[in-house]
Amino acid sequence: MRELKDMLYLDAMTVTGKTVGENLNELEATGWFAEVNSYLSNYKLQAGDIVKPRKSPVKPQGNIKILKGNLAPEGAVIKLSGVDEAIHNFTGTARVFDSEEEAVAELLAGKIGPNTAIFIRFEGPKGSGMPEMLRTTEALWNMPELSSSVALFTDGRFSGATRGPAVGHIAPEAIEGGPIAYLEDGDMIHMDVAARTLDIVGINGREAAPQEVAAVLAERKKTKVFPVKDTTPLLRMYKKLARTCTEGAGLDI
Repeated sequence: MRELKDMLYLDAMTVTGKTVGENLNELEATGWFAEVNSYLSNYKLQAGDIVKPRKSPVKPQGNIKILKGNLAPEGAVIKLSGVDEAIHNFTGTARVFDSEEEAVAELLAGKIGPNTAIFIRFEGPKGSGMPEMLRTTEALWNMPELSSSVALFTDGRFSGATRGPAVGHIAPEAIEGGPIAYLEDGDMIHMDVAARTLDIVGINGREAAPQEVAAVLAERKKTKVFPVKDTTPLLRMYKKLARTCTEGAGLDI
């Protein structure tokens, strides 16, 4: 934060009862930064070896990109580390699951083939409390025959531990009627990381123009039945009050 000091709102209040700027100034005054440098010197390191200077970044761009398109009108998140570059421009056929458990079972049973777009939906904040899709990402990561040709898409959550070709936090989420809710097996998906796009480009195995895709989704919306997931009373309350993931998934109270 000290390295980014000139880019921060230093007058923002924090949980310490002091502002961001006051906290940083206090650490400076107490000699905390000097103490850290002294500790690192025991290992022949400097602070800049741990937190790179802003003017000399590790990489030319960050590790997160936001994708948007007719599949994710409010955005979706991809973490680039661990994603094979071959999948940065990806077209695949959808396999759709309404829970992570179903997706993992199919994956481990060898029923997912190359060039597949795995979708796990109804796992967003309101759908099921937004659990982490760790089991699926780890299973896919450990299948090298698939990890460079299969991508995972979900309205659920990922964390810093996530590895492999995964796109999460798709919004609007399925339970709120986002386009992901009306996907079916065989639909075609295109992702272009460089262009930051994520779109439905085909219906039932054939290419389709955006207008046709929109019309088909509107028809499916008339008959789609959303799954009801058993939860605890506390989680039911959270799901009822949760904001969207684009708003931080906090409680609307």
